[in-house]
Amino acid sequence: ALLWMQQQLDIAFTDLENTPLHQTAWIKLGVAHYFLFMKFHHLAMDGLGLYRLREYFHQLYACLVNGSDTSWLRDLPQYRPEMLRHTPDNGIGCGALFEPGEIVTPAVSFNYLGQFDIGDTEQQTAQPWHFVSEDCGVLISPNNNDDLLLNINGAVQAGVLKFDVVSRLSKTQTSRFTEALKAALQAVIEQTQLAAIDGGIKTFSDFKKIGEITHWVTESPLAGAPIFVLPPGGAGGESYLDNIVSELTEKKLVLMNNLYTHEDLSNEASKKYYSYETLAKQYIKVIKKEQSSGPYHLFGWSFGAVLAIEIMRQLEQQGDAVAHIILVDPYINYPKVVRELGFTKSYSQTQTLPDKINRCHSITEKKFHTKAKITFFKTTKEVELTLEDREEVPEGMTREALDEVFAIGDYYLKTRDNYISDFVVGDNFELIGISSCHNTWVFNDQDVAIVANKISEAISA
Repeated sequence: ALLWMQQQLDIAFTDLENTPLHQTAWIKLGVAHYFLFMKFHHLAMDGLGLYRLREYFHQLYACLVNGSDTSWLRDLPQYRPEMLRHTPDNGIGCGALFEPGEIVTPAVSFNYLGQFDIGDTEQQTAQPWHFVSEDCGVLISPNNNDDLLLNINGAVQAGVLKFDVVSRLSKTQTSRFTEALKAALQAVIEQTQLAAIDGGIKTFSDFKKIGEITHWVTESPLAGAPIFVLPPGGAGGESYLDNIVSELTEKKLVLMNNLYTHEDLSNEASKKYYSYETLAKQYIKVIKKEQSSGPYHLFGWSFGAVLAIEIMRQLEQQGDAVAHIILVDPYINYPKVVRELGFTKSYSQTQTLPDKINRCHSITEKKFHTKAKITFFKTTKEVELTLEDREEVPEGMTREALDEVFAIGDYYLKTRDNYISDFVVGDNFELIGISSCHNTWVFNDQDVAIVANKISEAISA
């Protein structure tokens, strides 16, 4: 089952195996944050009958783990690959730094030794020889001292995943830890099986496998803080090339793409998993790669504007400063509008993923106070479409769904601030009206200039 889930989810065995370790340490040992190093061994062989050993090396990752994250079961199997895939040189060479004492060795070790019985019985019996004639597999020589607080070694043997835990904790603590680790591993298996059945959950690092990019940075002759630009629903960073980017040629813009719009990365599991909250976690990984610490500047339009708000909320919760967030007509508290208009269509019956995400984005318990400056551009015209445009139904939508989109847009037009005050409390809020409508402001030169000037002021301040 583990092998099948690993293939379906496209993550390593270690991502499945050490996920429960974090929650176990939090619940049973009361450790919110701890350092951990993980070792993975690789045996590279050629295709000859006598499996000649060509190279043997191990990778070592030094990690800081937040074991108190309550979303561990849902998120860790997805975000562990994001963290590990961006480790420089896959961790090779990191182990050498421990020898001269340049790095303090973490107290917890997770060591995955691999699958020892690959192949069928006939293949295994065809190679009866061993490198040595004596017993092998002793984890630590009796002559060596083990300074680790916890040393966890796992391997697949005879088709069974087994762990050996060497502990310097008390017998009671060790027993509690091992039982909790076993239970948490079982929970991970059950949870990831459901995701694997639906095709697995893809993350931003999967973009590389299909030759796509997660984001790109505009060239700027001037050094300075970037502004992170979030795309509207159903589109990518290219939405801003002929408008905002053209107006800000001397500014550094980080244009984000949409993870969920690519057909190779979108499946039933991803549709069930992704929300503004989980998408924001993905985008923050990319943001941190381009700018490791705040203060941050964010910009978003429509779906991207709501996403920018959620990114701001999570960054501030993590202790990062957000200097300025610029929003163009976000549809906030979408479920409230849907209810008041009397639309009864359920979440599962909606046509597009952005609409699904909007309909399940309840903000009643998420109102928060921000220190960031908020600039809110609100459109002042109804959606301007010809009769022919209104009759054309986009692929993947029904006529009923399209009519609902127009009705929802008209409803927000009549509100003062699109209900942002129901979600965010800030001491520095600026509301600016623009003359065009929700979906065509990017074609209005005057409105584009107004928005671009505000972005320029923000990142120049």
